Amino acid sequence: MNNLQNDFLKRAISDLSDLIERAEKASNLPPEFVREAFRTLHTIKGTAQTFGFKNSSKIAHELENYISDGETSTQYLLEGLTYLVESFTNTETFELKKQFKCDHKSERKSIKFETEFIDQFSARERKQIISEANKGKKIFLVNVAFEFKDFAEKLKNLRETLSVKSEIIATLPGANENGKIGFRLCVASAETNFAELFEDFALEIVEQEPLLQNPLEENLAQIEAHAKELANKSGKEIEIEITADKMECSRDNCNLIFDILLHLTRNAIDHAFESKGKLEISVKSQKDSLKVSVKDDGKGINTEKIKAKAIEKNIISPDKILTENELLDLIFLHEFSTAEVLTETSGRGIGLDAVKKIAENAGGTVHVKSRRNVGTIFEVHLRYEK
Repeated sequence: MNNLQNDFLKRAISDLSDLIERAEKASNLPPEFVREAFRTLHTIKGTAQTFGFKNSSKIAHELENYISDGETSTQYLLEGLTYLVESFTNTETFELKKQFKCDHKSERKSIKFETEFIDQFSARERKQIISEANKGKKIFLVNVAFEFKDFAEKLKNLRETLSVKSEIIATLPGANENGKIGFRLCVASAETNFAELFEDFALEIVEQEPLLQNPLEENLAQIEAHAKELANKSGKEIEIEITADKMECSRDNCNLIFDILLHLTRNAIDHAFESKGKLEISVKSQKDSLKVSVKDDGKGINTEKIKAKAIEKNIISPDKILTENELLDLIFLHEFSTAEVLTETSGRGIGLDAVKKIAENAGGTVHVKSRRNVGTIFEVHLRYEK
């Protein structure tokens, strides 16, 4: 289990334990506590799903359903929260009870590499390395050298041979010695005996050992992988582009960025696109803050629909006149959603509320701009702490 997973488990258990302790002391659960529990479960559900803790995600989803149904029994909620903590405490041996029908899947392996190794590749190749490792594959460098006169044909043949048992991520120049031209191929393979499969070839195959590194890039790769998976499940073709400044990022800020992007990307994929589109995610370092933005080229936010829903929920009166920005601000209200159908991803009106709370608790702000049939951009500014 990698550091990001361990860090998430510690945060989840800590947050849930805090809720349990407070619920045990309360004779009745106040509305603000229920809303906080709802936001916490919604965040935990999405993050657990991203990191491969499917059982825990299922439990959190069931607890969301229970809370949203109306009256909340303190005893049942305590039992559910305790059960969820148990799922995180014993991830390897935990078995889901019958009422939670979910297939247990193995956790993702460590995907952090030496800086000297990872810096050799382009941003696209680095993402693919992390993505393949996320699937449980091992990463190898294959070193080889050919005579100059026929290197092109032999390199082609080697790539075809390697492709049978591995995914070729990149081909880099290697050392040129004794009149030969060298190459280094980075490959990912699920074969446990990958090197042994090519013992009869003149190859040097070196497995890349995982080591600790700044978690921001890994966080972003996790977000991209989750977004693609979600888009695929939704039957949508989404192009995803992620850019980030090189920066020192504290563990707390990396966690904040991850949670914010988790909610915003899920919201965009579920609401912004009918069938296809582009999602641009960026993390920028400014003088004294971090700017996290998620931009889509989707259908935009329908403010008329927002106003109608606000009137329906008695949030505003029918004759109330609001500006465009004031209408857009309504989407951050707790349990406010214009979704017609409730899905496991969205429809509860919790995701954007959670983003706002995360930003405010960190001394930051969140803003949204939208144009119909052009797209929407969410910008979150956080205080910068290394």
